Amino acid sequence: MSNTRHYYVGRIRQLFDLFPRKSVGDLLTYAYIGAFSLIALLTYLAHIITDNIMEVQMETVEVSYYLGQQRSLVQQVSFHATNYYSYGEEVDLTFLQTALGQIKKSQQYLEYTISKPVFLDELLGGDVSSEALKQIYYGPPYNLGNQLNAFIEFTDQFLVYSAMDKSARREKLHKFISREYSDKILPGLDAALANYQREAIEKIQRYFQIQFYMTVFILIVLVIEAYYIFRPLVKSIKKYHNMLSRHANEDELTGLNNRRAFMTMAQEALKAAQENRKEVAFALLDLDKFKSVNDTYGHDIGDKVLVHFAKLLKNELRPQDVIGRIGGEEFALVLTETGQNDAMKTLERLRKRIEKTPCRYKDAQGQNCGLDYTSSMGYVCVQPRENHSVALLMKAADEALYESKEAGRNRVSLGHLSGSVVPEPLRKDSRAVKSA
Repeated sequence: MSNTRHYYVGRIRQLFDLFPRKSVGDLLTYAYIGAFSLIALLTYLAHIITDNIMEVQMETVEVSYYLGQQRSLVQQVSFHATNYYSYGEEVDLTFLQTALGQIKKSQQYLEYTISKPVFLDELLGGDVSSEALKQIYYGPPYNLGNQLNAFIEFTDQFLVYSAMDKSARREKLHKFISREYSDKILPGLDAALANYQREAIEKIQRYFQIQFYMTVFILIVLVIEAYYIFRPLVKSIKKYHNMLSRHANEDELTGLNNRRAFMTMAQEALKAAQENRKEVAFALLDLDKFKSVNDTYGHDIGDKVLVHFAKLLKNELRPQDVIGRIGGEEFALVLTETGQNDAMKTLERLRKRIEKTPCRYKDAQGQNCGLDYTSSMGYVCVQPRENHSVALLMKAADEALYESKEAGRNRVSLGHLSGSVVPEPLRKDSRAVKSA
């Protein structure tokens, strides 16, 4: 018995060995692709259902309009045919011809809509857009399509006769138009409108029900995918977190610190300056009329100007200074261990260098070109014993930058800080002096 069991176990192992072995990562990848494909398919089907719901709603409005229009036009034809038969007025003939032309157009649209198949209805077993309209148009007791076509035909024949013709044939045509066909057509149109609207509501409800079940199924697939696929993948993702965080702090175009990284480094620089009792300057720089550069030369040249500007900042400033791109064409600086006068000298030197150093590029013909541009700057200085937030410094520097732009651009303006936070030792000393 034991030998038999070992024999079959060995045969099963040999069977499994015929298939290539996959790693856990490969299996997770295949499972993810399969789940993703299933969700994509269901989402696509849901999109089809939504399109069909919108199509049914739009078609319902249009068909209801044309059915209502047919009813009104049939009455108009009967009314004007009677007036024209009795009085022979040209105005009735004109209205009669116009209404008949509109009836023909409406009839063509309704017959096309009835026979037009809908993709989702075909999948669900239907062969036409509306079974209700098909039954009323082509089935008893109304046979509305035949009635309307006959009504149109008799009206065309009626219009052949002159206004003064009182022949028996013309009288018979008038009788059909004014009474008999109107009496048969109007109830059919009323029934068609009521049945079609009821059918459309039922169809939309059926579509919504299918869409609901598909949504529930998608949610179930997502829950299974999250538990059996994404949870193991999270462990692998954590390994790459540190590598991604480095790239997250760098502006992709210029290679400078992005806004988030700059704000963090600026706060650290301010804290170090306060602890070491050192002055520090905070500056905002903005390229003048940069929008016109993009509008005139294109965004590619605009990007080259930004990169050129970033290189000038790196070359002109010290390694310990903090540089960041905080907006489209707006940059920020923290000049460490720099007082008011030194900051003005540094920024003025930088401003002149920018003014005198055009951005080199090649035009569409491959010719070397140079684009001159300027920069406006605003800055504030923080004294050793002051404690300010980066947000406050940015606001003050932005006001100074605004002054530079208002004064004609391409200049450096000094801002003033408000709302200083006095350190705790100074507050105690000031109280002591006041009490003395």
